[in-house]
Amino acid sequence: MAKSEVMVSTTFVDRMKSMLRLDFYRLFHTPLFYIMVSIAAIIPAMMVSMVGDAYGDNVWNVVAADHPIYILKDMGQLGNIKMIYIFGGIMLAIFIGHDYTSGFIKSVFTNHSLKHDYILSKSAIGLFSMLCMLCTYLVGTIFAGILVGKSFEVNIGNLLCCLLSKYVMAIGFTLLYTAISVFFRRKFGLAITGAFFLGTGILIMGAAMILGENSPILDLFLYDQERAS
Repeated sequence: MAKSEVMVSTTFVDRMKSMLRLDFYRLFHTPLFYIMVSIAAIIPAMMVSMVGDAYGDNVWNVVAADHPIYILKDMGQLGNIKMIYIFGGIMLAIFIGHDYTSGFIKSVFTNHSLKHDYILSKSAIGLFSMLCMLCTYLVGTIFAGILVGKSFEVNIGNLLCCLLSKYVMAIGFTLLYTAISVFFRRKFGLAITGAFFLGTGILIMGAAMILGENSPILDLFLYDQERAS
């Protein structure tokens, strides 16, 4: 048996522990992670304080618009919480792409994991990063809302359902972005483009143009079907 095979031929649990320890260590020592998490808080704060008219007087409209946004009607609507899915995809594409372009992936498969372990670990890292961004997005939104005196009136049940749907969607986006990033692992510029393309909702906008903005199919499956106010 080859040396590399011996080093990774442990139990699945041991391999995942080793891979996750490595990935989280690298994540917490990567400036990009902190930059993305900070941007996720700064942008909604700017949207609320500087272009708040795009969302009305209620601060929660930055989290869940009071109507489905399938077609952007002004640039301020780009500050919606869906931008986090773009940031998460970009970060995951860079994280995975760097492993392959730098040659670090050889060390990973030699000392830590098998290919499916690697994919699972990267999915966990991607999801964790995206959830952190969603949390800081909420912090930035609330902080800015307090500063500018926005209304916090809300139906708590609707808000919680809305937030839950965002976190559930993060799981789906993470799995999708992991697959794209691994597929374009040596050309991660294409993975970044794919993350931006999918995260902006361009496909949904196209579907809305065909099916109509009030399509029950779109309301059922995608983006702002839950109202926070």
